[in-house]
Amino acid sequence: MVDQSKKNKWVWLGLAFVGFVNLSFFALDNIPGGSWTVIIWLMAAIAPLAIFLWLRTGFDPFQSALVLGIPLGISFSIIYLVSLLSNMSDPEAVAFAVATALWFPLLGGLVSIVGHFGAERDRNVQRRRLTAQECLAGTLYLFLLFFAAIEFNAEMGAFFDKTSMGIFLSIFSIGIGLAKLRGASIGSVCVDIVVAIALFGAALSTIGWIVASLNGDMKMAGPAMAIGLLTTLYGTVCFCLSFLYTLTVDGLYRSVNFPVKNWHLVEGFLFLFFMTLGPPTLFELFNG
Repeated sequence: MVDQSKKNKWVWLGLAFVGFVNLSFFALDNIPGGSWTVIIWLMAAIAPLAIFLWLRTGFDPFQSALVLGIPLGISFSIIYLVSLLSNMSDPEAVAFAVATALWFPLLGGLVSIVGHFGAERDRNVQRRRLTAQECLAGTLYLFLLFFAAIEFNAEMGAFFDKTSMGIFLSIFSIGIGLAKLRGASIGSVCVDIVVAIALFGAALSTIGWIVASLNGDMKMAGPAMAIGLLTTLYGTVCFCLSFLYTLTVDGLYRSVNFPVKNWHLVEGFLFLFFMTLGPPTLFELFNG
């Protein structure tokens, strides 16, 4: 019976894999943009980290996909968008860059959906806690990957902004201060704080674009949007790091409810994207 059960699991896993591959090819055939670039960056980020956590702590790889797909997709998308804002001289390159930037959250969301369907729910998600050294190793790997993506697309200096960093530190200080005031642990509220930072950055970028466009000051639109985008980027990167930290404390991962936090990130990012970079509506096209 045990052997038959294992065979059945491989059959169902194979069916799911075939469905994932078919869906990916349908998307590749119908959506423009650098799709293979997106696949390479996301898989380079998620697969090694998921395998590392599984080998070291027994953490369910599907849980890793569930948590990391969306924030990593948004992070890489913002890297492409900031690069786009720094070089908008070629209209064809702009269209291709926007399409590629959209691919990242799309595929990241698909990875998270796969993780949601495949994640174990009836047992502990990990055999043991992640050690501080292992958490640091995962953190360094993510930082190296983000730095590589930045260097590949733009200059490093474009992603370090004093205003964005100030906003990040201010909101983080508010969150930590009030959490400790009511006696909560930093680990239990850290994810909520970085989600708040990411959403605040999305709202700030949208407001910056609206104000600049209403004033007809297109030269200020890019810098205003970039401040909010970078704030959101800092939030989503720290979201991934907070995930690693939760695995170092017994029971903390289950209490955070990452799927709900993920969908908050999706809502904020899509609001930002379609308020600032959305194409004309059908009514505008028919009337224009």
